[in-house]
Amino acid sequence: KGISIVSEPDTLFAFQQVSFSGVHAKNDLNGISELAVYSSEEDFEYTVFDGSATIHYTKSGNSFFKGQSAVVNSEFSGSFFVPGDIKKGEKGRILAYLYDSAHGLDYVSYHYPQVMSNIIYENAQQDTIPPVVNIWINNPNFKAGDTVPQNPTLYASIFDESGINIYGELGHKIILLMDNDSSIIDVTAGFIYDVGSHTTGKLTWQLRDIADGQHNVQLVVFDNHNNPQIARTHFTVTKSDRISITNV
Repeated sequence: KGISIVSEPDTLFAFQQVSFSGVHAKNDLNGISELAVYSSEEDFEYTVFDGSATIHYTKSGNSFFKGQSAVVNSEFSGSFFVPGDIKKGEKGRILAYLYDSAHGLDYVSYHYPQVMSNIIYENAQQDTIPPVVNIWINNPNFKAGDTVPQNPTLYASIFDESGINIYGELGHKIILLMDNDSSIIDVTAGFIYDVGSHTTGKLTWQLRDIADGQHNVQLVVFDNHNNPQIARTHFTVTKSDRISITNV
């Protein structure tokens, strides 16, 4: 398997900070491992509309942590925060993936199964502080109102001591709203934690075919205690290929 929970708890609880360590199969690997932690698998059954058959199937649990860890001599470690939205189950898992570019080989280590509980961890710290969110368009030097191309990329730097809620439960996703439109864009999949961190990460999201003119965006983010934060900015889009100077 290759990954073990450092404190070896039988069960992981809501609002618990968890540490783990791991070793990839080959002894001399170095690089960055992609990490993912999943809630428990769930068993479902589907009955055909005429009642003639019932299909049983298993669905993978949602990922509630996506991060990165430095690998030195095949060893790596990390930590994550269990969200308050977690569902109970006995088949959670931790995965670590590393690509060895020198030899063109893939390495995967894992921890499975892991019991998850939606009961609050007995030593959980109370958290009422929302995440810190900074957003920009295309480059860190962006200032609100700047002119950008028609297909800009939105970035957000996000920090919270309790980690960011990416579990995907309805009402607690990372969402993007443009121009006060009633429709929302689920951008949760665009977030990943910084290397070695479970508190700070970056969201990257490609915006496409934005009309000419002024636009405003709102990014709604929740931490794992479900404290919300809304970050806002505005920008101007122009399709012109001509070089111009604006806002001198």
